[in-house]
Amino acid sequence: MNISIRKPNKQEYEYAAKELWHICFEEDGSAFVDYYFEHRTSAENVLAAFLPDGEMIGMMHILPYTVSFYGVLKKGSMVAGVATHPNHRKKGICRALFEEAGVLMRENGYVFSMLQPFDARFYEQFGYKVFSLRERFEAEAADTGEESDSNIKLYELNAEKMLSIYERYAQKYNGMMARTLEDCELFLKELETYNGKAVMTNDAYALYAKDSKTAVITEIAGENMCALINVLLRENDRIKLDLPLDAKCEIKGKYSKKRIEFNMLRIEDKERFFEGLPCRDEEKINGDIYMNYSMESY
Repeated sequence: MNISIRKPNKQEYEYAAKELWHICFEEDGSAFVDYYFEHRTSAENVLAAFLPDGEMIGMMHILPYTVSFYGVLKKGSMVAGVATHPNHRKKGICRALFEEAGVLMRENGYVFSMLQPFDARFYEQFGYKVFSLRERFEAEAADTGEESDSNIKLYELNAEKMLSIYERYAQKYNGMMARTLEDCELFLKELETYNGKAVMTNDAYALYAKDSKTAVITEIAGENMCALINVLLRENDRIKLDLPLDAKCEIKGKYSKKRIEFNMLRIEDKERFFEGLPCRDEEKINGDIYMNYSMESY
């Protein structure tokens, strides 16, 4: 197939890339897409596939991220918004994008890339390996007569407190982004696009939105997440959330859980990636030595 792979110009980014996002990710509302294109990505971060007539038929967003591995910060990227127009799928466009992206990442000094897969098997063909697993819980409140969490108060979360709690929480995991105050401000701004809420206790926080009768917790962190989870369950009747595999939490209600493959890792520059790390085995960075967990998805 005769296509060209390049970065879009400003007009292509503002119109064609956004239109392709709406086509491929119909579940995302216009408010979120406008926010994402204005605050989280840019034309410089997009790699797109074009037909000879200039039509954009595929794209990916390569977002610069600094992530901690064993306490060592590494420069890399989060691959997001990988999309091919429905009329042009299964024609090698995605492969062409990933091949060019690998070259571009190494030129930019990115030593790794991460992504959140819709299907891990699909991305394995491009060299990605499952990095972070999660337990996905769906819980329904039960009337046990216990009120042990009734004295726990919820407060409105601000960016400064969010960053403070996040930084302490992130220290025990591989794969956590080195966030800034501006990053936290943007996460809170993103919540506004889907009428979400940001709450905290003294030592934990949660970001969530109400989906029908369920509170979908999109991010939770802190030293005592269990108490916060149970307060949110009591107030919302139903909750859905993901937790790291090492989380010890007694959920006070009926719940189901399943293990999910949350994100994947590809090492772009092996020598520079492993420099300063206590292992040089790619398999061990994928979970054998140190608990892997990431809260970033795009």
